[in-house]
Amino acid sequence: QEQLKKVKAWYEGLNEKVKTKNEKWSSLWFVATMMLEFAMRNGDIARLQTGNFVEYNGRVYLNYTPNKTKNSSGRMVKWPIHPTLWENLKDNSLTCDRATFTLLNKEMRGLGFQGSKGAYELRKICIDHVYQRFGAEMATSISGDDIRTIMHYYADPTQPNIGEVRVTDLL
Repeated sequence: QEQLKKVKAWYEGLNEKVKTKNEKWSSLWFVATMMLEFAMRNGDIARLQTGNFVEYNGRVYLNYTPNKTKNSSGRMVKWPIHPTLWENLKDNSLTCDRATFTLLNKEMRGLGFQGSKGAYELRKICIDHVYQRFGAEMATSISGDDIRTIMHYYADPTQPNIGEVRVTDLL
């Protein structure tokens, strides 16, 4: 929980820095947002184009097929973007480069995450929280992963989903 508080404070600080319209902070904010809000992988973020943001019935959606699962599940992610977040996204850089991912990894190590893929922890935080709050189907929907992957890597067997509810009460 303490580490999550640090991540939240760091991200809120990044939100303030991006208002300066500095390209470095805009790119870092974009990558962090795509991972934290939409559970995207590095390569998928790097491949994003403006065409991946589609307006439909007055809302903007992020549409893309995760590269890692395109040959297995081929599941396209179609996720609505919160209107406030879209205002920030369309007003900032929607691009990134290798240096942005390197900087993000450094920032994550500064927050206590280990390894060369510290930035990947943002994706895991997103999936974990969606899974815990809304279940495996929503976690599958936002990540594009197969449900078996979600259950294997993100399920917490010590936290039963139904608590004190009897299954017969659900019938």
